[in-house]
Amino acid sequence: MVPDNFEGRMSRSWREKVARFAMVVVCLTACGGSPPRHLTPDEVTGIPPGTATGTVFSGTFAIQSQTLDGCLCRRGNCSMVRALAGGQMNISESNGALAILIDSGSPYLGGIGPDGRFSAGQSLTSDILDAVSLLRGTVHPQSSVDAVLEETIVAALGAINYDCDIQEGISARYTGP
Repeated sequence: MVPDNFEGRMSRSWREKVARFAMVVVCLTACGGSPPRHLTPDEVTGIPPGTATGTVFSGTFAIQSQTLDGCLCRRGNCSMVRALAGGQMNISESNGALAILIDSGSPYLGGIGPDGRFSAGQSLTSDILDAVSLLRGTVHPQSSVDAVLEETIVAALGAINYDCDIQEGISARYTGP
């Protein structure tokens, strides 16, 4: 039960906090999930090889779409986060050991199973950026990749500091070996 005139007695900052919380709840309900999780370097480094054999999952894939499926910032603002379509994903697999390069960046390292399901991570640190990323999904040999990219990014870009957890969906099509 809410006391009479309860809303009128709440401070402005308290009303704003309640309104923000309500917006987060509405967004999470509408998006159909919970906020992205906070990743640590231990979760994304040292992922063991999978049990796939050979190199059937290797290839080059053109990224067709990236969707921003979730964002939660402890500092900074999610309005600055964008998912970008385009680019290239190079997958190199040998007997379950996996390396994935997106646009010739640093490799995501991990493993892949005989059904094409994979998990690969990376942890990058510089003087302005700490990024911890986990890429999970399925490779359909010589066809496509469907994946989810989870990231925790802490960055100092000029006067703006970010500490955000991000989740993106990625879809890519096979373009060749």
